[in-house]
Amino acid sequence: FGIAGAEIISTNMSVEGGRSTSVLDPMIPGKRIYAIFGFCDIHNFDHCTEKLEDEIMTFVNKVAEIVHDEVTRWGGLCNKNLGNAFLMVWRIGDEKYLNQFHSKRRRRSNKQFKSLTAYSEYKPESVDLRTIP
Repeated sequence: FGIAGAEIISTNMSVEGGRSTSVLDPMIPGKRIYAIFGFCDIHNFDHCTEKLEDEIMTFVNKVAEIVHDEVTRWGGLCNKNLGNAFLMVWRIGDEKYLNQFHSKRRRRSNKQFKSLTAYSEYKPESVDLRTIP
């Protein structure tokens, strides 16, 4: 299920009436989560398999290590390994988080706009460059 599925199942099988339930209730309302998904695969994997033969798993594991390290480094998670391919996800947040983010961004933009308009109203003294020695 991946990290998203684990969260859904743990919420679904929450404690009811002082005891935990072992029944999955598919009618519990969900929530929308925004994320960026990436997919990469090992180019010419068939050719690599032919050439590497018994060493193919070592090669795939080395590529997987690099992919996992870099995705994690940039705040993502490798959701699924499909042999020669990887599904990656960068979770952005739910609607509540995005609304908070956008309102902060709007306030920041308004402040920047006000400071720019104040600057544009500034009129320096005119100077005749011919009079400067």
